[in-house]
Amino acid sequence: MILLTVAAACEGNDSPSLTILEPPAANQTGEVLLEGIQRIEGFYAMGWISDREMIGTSASTEARPHLFIRDVIKGSMKDAGVEAGTSVNVSPDGKHAVIHQNRAFQVEMVDLAGGAGKRLPFDTRWTEGSWINGDTFLTAAAGSAQVPKLYRVNTAGIIETVSLAEFRPEQFIVKVEGKGNRLYTLDSGNQLTVMETESLAVLWQEDEVTDFALSPDGKQIVFVADTGSNQKSMLIAESSRGIQRKTVAKGRLIQQISWSPAGDKLAFSAFSLDQGMTGLYVMNASTGHMTSVSYQQNLKSSIEWNPSGSSFMVSEMQPGELTDTLSTTLYRLK
Repeated sequence: MILLTVAAACEGNDSPSLTILEPPAANQTGEVLLEGIQRIEGFYAMGWISDREMIGTSASTEARPHLFIRDVIKGSMKDAGVEAGTSVNVSPDGKHAVIHQNRAFQVEMVDLAGGAGKRLPFDTRWTEGSWINGDTFLTAAAGSAQVPKLYRVNTAGIIETVSLAEFRPEQFIVKVEGKGNRLYTLDSGNQLTVMETESLAVLWQEDEVTDFALSPDGKQIVFVADTGSNQKSMLIAESSRGIQRKTVAKGRLIQQISWSPAGDKLAFSAFSLDQGMTGLYVMNASTGHMTSVSYQQNLKSSIEWNPSGSSFMVSEMQPGELTDTLSTTLYRLK
């Protein structure tokens, strides 16, 4: 067991300790360094268009507010011409987005350059989907009496359906990712399933999983599993068979795990005051070195990296009587 004292983003009298078990590499070089923190008030960023442009919402009393694109450097905003939604999943090239609309549980594939959208003919409100590549989005849906189905939707509007016949109707998919010839699903029963893309043959499964994230090259998978009373473990494993696994952190809650675009860093939010670990962390994926960038944990909002991996952001929303209080915190790394 190796104990590391992590570097805090803010000054304080006591620095929390994070327990690291079996780091991915023996040496502890490659420290992740924080360059600066920028807080943006009145804007809830939901994704990146480019390294300097975010897409998100601003405070509004309108019944059908729009999304806005904000220039991080200038601070200027322009109307994206698209109705806001509960989530925005931007394609890797920043040209398209899948948007879950606030009203009627609609899902749209939107061309961000022109604002034109195509409504998708299924309800994916419970599923966290992902982009397989620059033009294909992978998601899932299930009716109350139907087996879960996966949908591959490309930016031209072509939809391919895959029925998961081995799954029970009540096993709705809460998260799905795909890379190469493998599919990765997490269902409502906390079971992680890895399948071959074409045959749907199950390669391996893991129970008691609460979240997972596939590395950008598809070679590694990070997942969080219940491993004890009020304890979760974050593990890194080889993705095709789940072998060569290493436990890299433990805590009461570990959520919002997010790989950088190059796969060299991993960010996550944790809460575990009794175990000396709470806040927002970034890990060097090669060495296992952890850096605390904030004591303020945010277990609800996703961590979104910019395309170059030099920055990431976390947004917050505090409900109000007339309008919500919105903010986005941007973390820049050296």
